[in-house]
Amino acid sequence: ALYEPHQRDRQALIGQGNRFRREPRQFGTEEQRRWTPLDSKITKLRGNAVGRGCHDSVAPRAERPNAPIYRIVPLDIEPLGRSQFDTRVDRVPVLFFHDVHILDAEAVTGAQNGAGVVRLVDVLQNDGDVARSAGKHRFHTLQASRRDDLREHSDPFLDHGSILNGCVGGDNPVIDIPMDRGYTGAVKVLTDLAITGVDSRGRGRGLAPDGRAVAVAGALPGDTVDARVTRRRGSLIQATATSFSDASTIPRVTPFCSHFAECGGCTLQDVPYADQLALKESIVRASFREAGVPEAPIAPILPSPDEREYRNKLEYSFGAQRWLSRAEIESGDEIADRRALGFHAPGRFDRVIAVERCHLQPEPGPSLRTFVDTYAREHGLTYYDAKAHTGFLRLLTIRTSLTGQTMVIVMFGERHRANRDALLRAIRQEFPDIDAIAYVENDGANDSMVGLDPVRVFGADYIEERCGPLTLQIRPKAFYQTNPRQAERLYHRVRADAGLTGEELLFDLFSGIGSIGMYLSADARRVVCVESVPEAVAAAEENIRRNALDNVDVVPGLVERVLPEVLDRFGAPDVMVVDPPRAGLHPAVIPLLKAHGAPRIVYVSCNPRTQARDVVELAEVYRVVGHHPVDMFPHTRHVENVCLLQRRG
Repeated sequence: ALYEPHQRDRQALIGQGNRFRREPRQFGTEEQRRWTPLDSKITKLRGNAVGRGCHDSVAPRAERPNAPIYRIVPLDIEPLGRSQFDTRVDRVPVLFFHDVHILDAEAVTGAQNGAGVVRLVDVLQNDGDVARSAGKHRFHTLQASRRDDLREHSDPFLDHGSILNGCVGGDNPVIDIPMDRGYTGAVKVLTDLAITGVDSRGRGRGLAPDGRAVAVAGALPGDTVDARVTRRRGSLIQATATSFSDASTIPRVTPFCSHFAECGGCTLQDVPYADQLALKESIVRASFREAGVPEAPIAPILPSPDEREYRNKLEYSFGAQRWLSRAEIESGDEIADRRALGFHAPGRFDRVIAVERCHLQPEPGPSLRTFVDTYAREHGLTYYDAKAHTGFLRLLTIRTSLTGQTMVIVMFGERHRANRDALLRAIRQEFPDIDAIAYVENDGANDSMVGLDPVRVFGADYIEERCGPLTLQIRPKAFYQTNPRQAERLYHRVRADAGLTGEELLFDLFSGIGSIGMYLSADARRVVCVESVPEAVAAAEENIRRNALDNVDVVPGLVERVLPEVLDRFGAPDVMVVDPPRAGLHPAVIPLLKAHGAPRIVYVSCNPRTQARDVVELAEVYRVVGHHPVDMFPHTRHVENVCLLQRRG
């Protein structure tokens, strides 16, 4: 059995002699409870050092002068039942580590070549667990067969791109921590680091003693922190705040949510709202500064009218394996029922945090979640296992609206008609005022409803939402701004920047259900919405008819493909509104806007970084007039930005 970061590299490693040998007929002997390495060289694999060896057979360092140090760390681990590549190693008391996320660690004084020693201190429950992954370069996978599995409750201290590999068995396991991605010393802590700014990712920025810039996750301008170095990339040091000094100028408040420490959703709950707004303004400013866009006026950010219960849609995931809290880990109690209904733990597709009360959505959302969870447990319904792709209950979606209407959509991972119908009837009986109930059956690999048709069970197949003078039909798969009261204020800001007089031809690109275009139609001569998603196009056409708008047209298709046709059909626009996905404008759209764009473009974005990137591409033809940040998501680092562009000349 081999372990390496990617299965496709397996044969390459075998060809280089990095393999393990075991005698299959002698599993019961003490000698065969360990792997015997044929070669414990260090192999370079995708820029990361991968160690091979076991606790009693690692070659002395004198024989491996260029290899990281192997250290002995006590760890009580029981046998592995399955390897990284499904190779059976039954009854062999060995634990493989591959890209392991560390909860706690100790740096070795005087460690050579940047090697370190870690002590794995927390183990949890589950066979073959996958440790929490929070990003591309963090440690991803742990394979273990034990009552407990490794878990992580704070940022890893080795987030510099190196891999932790090794195998352990018997009483003295070996852990290999190669560090070859530019990290030249042991784990380092920067003390009393003054945070003076913020970058486009919302990380606090300061200066290390050697003058290099430091990006600190969890820190805000005005903080003085101790920060653990996690990665070094050229002139930038990345770090995570570990403690805050009394000298910090930004006060911290008590989070109102009991899940704040684990959920990873509302990461700014411990920051006063006024300071959250200042941070988001800084993020917009930093995004355009880092992209090299000339400075332009930034209006004060528009705060949300609601700081809590502002969302009109929440999706709760059913999980067969619940994320355990630190208190549960330390208690050592056996937890028989690991089912959970809530949100995925940060970076974990297979672990769900059991949510007792989410403060993002008003009633009846929280009560519905509690009822469905209680009913499922009482009736023995299975929750979805994201690794095994089994389980009856998969996703619970609750949509509310400013009109007071509610829609419930239940996604089932397996087909059990009797159980399905009984659950949906129970929801209807417990909540008779619900306006729409639907379900969808999904045996695919992800929770997306793309390509799936929701089945109406009760009521209409839509609920109504209010946006200014408009009444919009919201269907199960429709996208609409999740903060509806703030959405109306956002659209008002777009209308002001568009400078409409009633004589303009306006193009609304990436229009979704057409809400922006319809909102602006009263002040324009004609509005043309362009959208590629068929369901959104159908919803836009229905909403246009419902609101009796005779000056709004919808053109289906990808913007980069149909824009020339739209120009031929309707003529050159006076104003364009673009509201693309988080990834920004498609590369093929940029030259079209440069060649045929309107004199004025109002660019709406939920990702200022990609917005700034696109503005740089358009800079030859368009200049930035100004920015209007809008807070659509209180207590998070996300910010919407309205950027007004004027055609040069």
